[in-house]
Amino acid sequence: MQDAIIPRASLTQPYRRALMQNSNEFDNLLSALYVCAADGFSFADFVAKSCEYFKAEQASFVVINKETQKTICGWAHGYPKGLISMMIRSNLIHKDEGVKMALACNKPTVSTFCNFNPKHDIRHGVGVFTRTWLSATGIVDCAVATTINNEGNHVILIMNRHKSQGVYDESIKEPLYELLTHLQRIFSTASSTIELADRADSLTQYIEGRAMPSAMINTQGALITQNASFTELIKRYPADIKLTNGEIRFASIEQQAIFDATILDMLSDQHVIQSEERLLIECSGRLPLVARLSIAFGIQKKPSHVIVGLLDPNTQLDIDDDFVRRIIKATDAEARVVTLLSLGYTPAAAAQALDLKENTVRSYIKSVLAKNDYHRQLDLINDINRLAQLMV
Repeated sequence: MQDAIIPRASLTQPYRRALMQNSNEFDNLLSALYVCAADGFSFADFVAKSCEYFKAEQASFVVINKETQKTICGWAHGYPKGLISMMIRSNLIHKDEGVKMALACNKPTVSTFCNFNPKHDIRHGVGVFTRTWLSATGIVDCAVATTINNEGNHVILIMNRHKSQGVYDESIKEPLYELLTHLQRIFSTASSTIELADRADSLTQYIEGRAMPSAMINTQGALITQNASFTELIKRYPADIKLTNGEIRFASIEQQAIFDATILDMLSDQHVIQSEERLLIECSGRLPLVARLSIAFGIQKKPSHVIVGLLDPNTQLDIDDDFVRRIIKATDAEARVVTLLSLGYTPAAAAQALDLKENTVRSYIKSVLAKNDYHRQLDLINDINRLAQLMV
């Protein structure tokens, strides 16, 4: 079904700007915005069309209450699957440089990291992890557009530009300011209680979009939905865990009792445990799976579902020398050492595997840490593994 075009003349515009050259394309973008607002307040299509119109590689759209630090809702396009959802649920979204820039504004604002300067290096002055991420993904600029609705919520659109498109120039200001006018109007008439967890279909989309193998259980303990990676992981351990008659069943009676009791407690009105729990799922002859259980709260702020995420430590990340060289500064020899360290080798074991002296390996490690602004080997390896989980 084709979206109906909303005539520009029918939209009141207190901050009316000069007519954009690509008016038809911009009308399509505005149309997508209003259609999304009318269609259950889900803005995934609007975010995708924003990427297309502004020639962005990635875009995220979030509504955050600055006072409570609560993310009310959010959508994304172009990012690794499940990344933005994970950041929203874990509250890491507040550490994003674009979000921090937006929350510092007290009026409708459009800005870019490069300040419309094509010679500016976006990696200058950011943290090591952010700089590594930017280098690996080829992002050269980030545009941030934010406004504040009547309830004090920051409505934030963030768009990342790939190096193939170059940095943003000042031509984006007019359409983004006009876009902010409509966003402010739409979200000033919406309830501040909009939450992804308030709608079962939104939760289903959240589960499907997660990179982590995930499933959702309702208050009756029934399995409502699971993503493909969850099903695939379960199939790898047929002797230990199964999906039977709409339930997660374990071979171990003790394991089943602990899992069921934890779910029941989390979904009760007087739950006594935290809103997130971790359980170890024993597997025959292998390292145990890690089950991460978190509560999704409904409209009445009561537990409505439990999200079950599974981590499999027996699955090796696909880290190789080429991957390491893409995300950090390292010579070929240094990359080989870092690859082995990322796979769990000690410096001594890496030296033996590469037929090198241990002092040589430690020299390579020291060089890599210095070149990439790390103080500890552990921090470097943790960041490489985190990036591998997002990008592989």
